[in-house]
Amino acid sequence: MEFLCVGQSKLKVILTAEEARQYNIKSADGDSAGSEVRRSLRKILSEARERVGFDVGTEKVLIQLYPLEGGGYELFATKLGSLGERERRTVGACEGLTTYSGGRAVYVFPTLEAFTAAARAVGSREADCDVYLTDGGEYYISIAEHTLNGFSEFEILTEFGRRLSELPRHYLAEHARLLVERRGIDIFSKL
Repeated sequence: MEFLCVGQSKLKVILTAEEARQYNIKSADGDSAGSEVRRSLRKILSEARERVGFDVGTEKVLIQLYPLEGGGYELFATKLGSLGERERRTVGACEGLTTYSGGRAVYVFPTLEAFTAAARAVGSREADCDVYLTDGGEYYISIAEHTLNGFSEFEILTEFGRRLSELPRHYLAEHARLLVERRGIDIFSKL
């Protein structure tokens, strides 16, 4: 894989046909932009951060993918926060564009059974996940999450609990204790 930073806000990635197969990159259109593609894009952007210092942080990123002769792809990742207002409106009005973003999400589960079922459903995916237990027996998790076109890689968690808009720090400080730091999903999926 070849990485080229174009300023602070844009990254160009060249994938050979073999690398495209390895990362399961066929296209990033709405029909095939499932969890497997999201994981692949997350791995590519993580590698870009390590190798060339292109860090998307929690910004939304526009992904453009173009096929190359011979089966490879040319991928462009543009941080949307670096675009001017006019460009952001244009991107927002376009259909069929792929956007990628990351940050922390918060979910709450009413029981240990609901949380362990959710953790098992997520499976062996590596996730930075803190787990809190409240006085009332609810389990709160704060998890590093990435989205592609607004869909979370951990969307399945909403089948077992509910997503909150933010971590209620004051409530947790008074009514909860931290059970597991960083490895919550991994540990609870084995219960």
